[in-house]
Amino acid sequence: MDAPTVKIEKGYILVEFPPGYVATDQIPHELYKEIGAACTQAQTSKVLMVAEEVQVELSTGDMFQRGKALEDINASIAVVNKHGLSTDDAKFMESTTALRTSKMKIFETLELAKEWLGVE
Repeated sequence: MDAPTVKIEKGYILVEFPPGYVATDQIPHELYKEIGAACTQAQTSKVLMVAEEVQVELSTGDMFQRGKALEDINASIAVVNKHGLSTDDAKFMESTTALRTSKMKIFETLELAKEWLGVE
């Protein structure tokens, strides 16, 4: 399975997850470090994660741990995911990051995610 890619765009960091990517209980610490480094390099705190075709296999505890691991990025994170997250799961992930230094919101469309981040 291909790994997510991290790219610096104008005003934000773009993280693209390949179709078929499965989010499991293994926290992708290296990916989070790469995102944090890209934010520092680009001098931005806006991250757009495009994970439209990602399958999510996370327990509530796993989601909490992922939110905790994201706190070091200290960014606004917009996630685009059409499949795999129930409304309750999405709200829980958003709440978990809101309690820390980062904030996250999950969207069903790329347009809404970009609007929330304030990027084009």
